[in-house]
Amino acid sequence: MLKIKKSISIILSLLLALGLSAYKPVFADDSKTITIIHTNDVHGRAEGDQKELIGYAKLKTFYDAQKAKNPDTLLVDAGDTLHGTTFANISEGKNMLNLMNEIGFAVGIPGNHDFNYGYERLIALEKDAKFDYLCANVVRKDGTKDFKANVIKDIDGVKIGFFGIATPETLYKSSPKNTANVDFLDYIQTSKKQVEELKKQGAQIIVAVTHLGIDESSSERSDILAKEVDGIDLIIDGHSHTRLPEGLKIKNTLIVQTGEYLKNIGVVNLEIKDGKIQSAKANLVSFEQAKDIKPDEKIAKEIQAAIAANKPMLDKVIGYNETELVGVREKVRASETNLGDLVTDAMKKSISSDVAITNGGGIRASIKKGDIKMGDILTSFPFTNFVVGLEVKGDVIASALEHGVDKAPEPAGKFPQVSGLTFIYDISQPSGKRVSDIKVNGENLDTKKSYKLATNDFMAIGGDDYTMFKGAKKIAENALLSDVLVDYIKENGGKINYKENGNRIVPKSEVTKVDTISEVKADDMKAIPTTHKIIAEGKSILIEGYIINGDKYFQVRDIAAAFSNTAQSFDVQYDKKSKSVVLKKNTKYSGNNAKLSKISQKAPKIVSSNQKIMVNGKEDQKLKVYLINSANYVSLAQLSTLMNLNIK
Repeated sequence: MLKIKKSISIILSLLLALGLSAYKPVFADDSKTITIIHTNDVHGRAEGDQKELIGYAKLKTFYDAQKAKNPDTLLVDAGDTLHGTTFANISEGKNMLNLMNEIGFAVGIPGNHDFNYGYERLIALEKDAKFDYLCANVVRKDGTKDFKANVIKDIDGVKIGFFGIATPETLYKSSPKNTANVDFLDYIQTSKKQVEELKKQGAQIIVAVTHLGIDESSSERSDILAKEVDGIDLIIDGHSHTRLPEGLKIKNTLIVQTGEYLKNIGVVNLEIKDGKIQSAKANLVSFEQAKDIKPDEKIAKEIQAAIAANKPMLDKVIGYNETELVGVREKVRASETNLGDLVTDAMKKSISSDVAITNGGGIRASIKKGDIKMGDILTSFPFTNFVVGLEVKGDVIASALEHGVDKAPEPAGKFPQVSGLTFIYDISQPSGKRVSDIKVNGENLDTKKSYKLATNDFMAIGGDDYTMFKGAKKIAENALLSDVLVDYIKENGGKINYKENGNRIVPKSEVTKVDTISEVKADDMKAIPTTHKIIAEGKSILIEGYIINGDKYFQVRDIAAAFSNTAQSFDVQYDKKSKSVVLKKNTKYSGNNAKLSKISQKAPKIVSSNQKIMVNGKEDQKLKVYLINSANYVSLAQLSTLMNLNIK
């Protein structure tokens, strides 16, 4: 009983701190507050942890407590929920949908990865949803509609109209076969029609639930939607994994998004008077704020039951890894990694091809040193993609490599991981003219010669915009990438030792004229001046640094300055006694935010630095540091992983 009282006390304290307590009345007798709790891009992370994931069991407790205080409360999801972990994928999304039904979601929409099981499977899940699963812009090619486009919820006399919009990027950010029989209607025109239709039906407030995002690399975005379509009061968004602690106001529309993986719970309070919004305020409940919430017992038991059913298969040891295999998003989408090398080697061998190419975005997690379990493989390769063999000319391979690196050094899901190939690319050159010195198994690529290419079924039909592969002669098919990788590990005696050599895909900055790419030494590399706009909680700051080995390097104080006054703030100090750079997570930055480093536009010489780095009292030996003009520069991608920074 004492534990229950303590848990209730914690939740009520949290609600009070967030301004979520007694609402009626707020301004006057006819005023009220409607609260929308929202999630996005959960990607199958139903189970919480002790590090950063809140989990569905705590979400249920939080939602129930809020609804008990204010019955005018709804729970909404903005997509990419049903796919992404073994928990979700083994059941083809059903485990996640069952939990959403039990928790009490009112509205949801599909994200691009929710199409990954195939369109017909998604429709079957939609039919089992006990909430309104909306999508206004997806129709079959014959014009028929499977999804409900919109719904009006009457909340204490206030009519709120919801409509759903899925990203058109689904056409190439899920396998094209999953959308072969459907069309994505223009999202702007569709939204205008939805606003008009909902208002005709009597909606007083319009909420667009979208999976569009605000990533500038996308051409269809929620911020563009807010600018182009009048009448939308609130956009509950997903897709770009952006953390917006107080939302983003565009004209008269508030855009909200929580980040990713249920690391935060989104809350929007709409103050209503006479059927009109007087104010709309957004905030996020962080993992730290939610850590003492007691998980809902029923939801927790359902999660554990599903995990237990999967456990024997996931815990099966299939080999041993002598070094960490790198699969983090920032690396596999911007450079060669040893996990990319491993999986493409496995693909190449599985069909005895000349070369192999797979997209970095298909690799979703690193595999730690030590025993390799089946669960590790499925977490790193959660998609049900299989190996496909194509017969292609050399010029097609060259075109594919050009396409794969045309956004470099910015991370992109299409970045190629390769086997049987080596090449150099120059980011100073325009797209389409960056790649040179392509070799196939040590020999110069012959653009007119036919080669046997191993790729995945997603790319073989144009996924990630690899349109040059569409229509190529198919000469082989094999098992899932995960199965092919398991077989390869077993064929190699169960022991894997892939080092981070970086000798297959090399940026021009690392090489002069050499006979073999692998001869390049780290201290001979050049640093190319660059800038990077860091967007932290809706605010942007431009920092200067260098591109080295395809990665961006900056002074750590500049990165700390970019994240100052945010929930991801960290401090930087220098300890003279230990001669260490000391980083402290979740600590206010003590430096000067306005004083950012200025670099020379000439490419200076660089040397590896042995600078000691301490993070929360522990030495980190993985963070790569270079000394340039007497200053230490660290990898932005590595630091973001080390300090849990959400860098866009």
